[in-house]
Amino acid sequence: MRAGVFLVVALVSLAVGDHVDPLSDHVCELMDEDVQDALREDLLKHNCMKEVELVEPSNPQRAARLFHRDGFVVVKDVLKQEQINSVKARCTNIAEEILEKDPRRLGNRGPLRYSFGPPHKTGHIIHYPEIAQLIDVPELNDALRAIFGNDRYIVRGSRGDFNLPGAPYQVMHNDVGRDWLFDPATSEFPDTGRIDVRDLPLFHVVSSFVLSDLNAINAPIRQIPMTQNSHRVMPWLDDEPLWMKRSTLCPVPAGSVIFRDPRAWHGGTPNLSEGIRLLPNLEYYAYWYRYKEGKGANQSINQMRRSLPREVYDTLSPEGQHRAREIVTLPGEEIDTSMQDDITLIWHDVIDCYRKMGVTNEEIEEAKRNGLYYAEKEGAPRRDFYGRRKNQQTNAVKDEL
Repeated sequence: MRAGVFLVVALVSLAVGDHVDPLSDHVCELMDEDVQDALREDLLKHNCMKEVELVEPSNPQRAARLFHRDGFVVVKDVLKQEQINSVKARCTNIAEEILEKDPRRLGNRGPLRYSFGPPHKTGHIIHYPEIAQLIDVPELNDALRAIFGNDRYIVRGSRGDFNLPGAPYQVMHNDVGRDWLFDPATSEFPDTGRIDVRDLPLFHVVSSFVLSDLNAINAPIRQIPMTQNSHRVMPWLDDEPLWMKRSTLCPVPAGSVIFRDPRAWHGGTPNLSEGIRLLPNLEYYAYWYRYKEGKGANQSINQMRRSLPREVYDTLSPEGQHRAREIVTLPGEEIDTSMQDDITLIWHDVIDCYRKMGVTNEEIEEAKRNGLYYAEKEGAPRRDFYGRRKNQQTNAVKDEL
């Protein structure tokens, strides 16, 4: 059965009440033009979270209430047009440099999908003045003060992502690197499960800057409301219901900021437009939270890396400098802000997509040897809890279609 015919059958099935999305097991087929044409038509009719509220920047308390309820909120009119233009120009240049290093468009967050930070040796893009200046945007800080409940939050860095036309769905995930809290008293023993990062008060906020209007087909982020503290199963693409795939933040105008609790379930959606979709961010920690992992010199590998050159830091206001105090370089210290030579990362979740793009088994094995392959670790504490296994009954239904 041709891919385009398959999609038509899938949509008809859903229209008559089937709660399983038959397309999701065929995420790589979304890279085929005939499938994209049919999906584009469907998304234009049914995509976007219709009830999403665009909060006025003058009402930060409203933004905070929605954020703590849903795990995210959209505040409009945060950036002025000149700020949009400068940040967009810089992010376009960053993307072009990244793409020069990846002519096959394998991406580092899935096919045709890229995180801004990891290609850089600092892991962040806050060393660019156009990005750093966002730390001082008044409307941004009004919302952050209300969300954190105080003025003591600190800047962790800047990353964000971009994707290209043809990028397929990204698997549902959250952005917190671990579930269990590190307990020195029990570090030599398996996780006891006494407490989990999802049980903590808010400690991490991501603010994503919308540089072009987000619509139904240009890869708006999908967010599942009220999942930031959830201990329920997070579905793989093959088990994700259709309503989740359509739970996207759109339409959202340029100049808006999407504030997210990174524990909340979210994922990328297909870019069926004709242009690149840019979404840089700033990340913040609560004053009381630090994430440490490793031993000795590597103890701070995943937390407050010094990624902000002092000459850029000096251009910030006193308040901005105070918020960025833990990521600025020490006096006289130099950091390498250049890009890595190897910027691609193959994700096991969508390994068939890479094969569709011509990646060989030998290249996959080489990526594993070089640490450029990501797969959920076998025996990870939360593997069984998340229940991330293919649903055989669901697959059987799809096979019948």
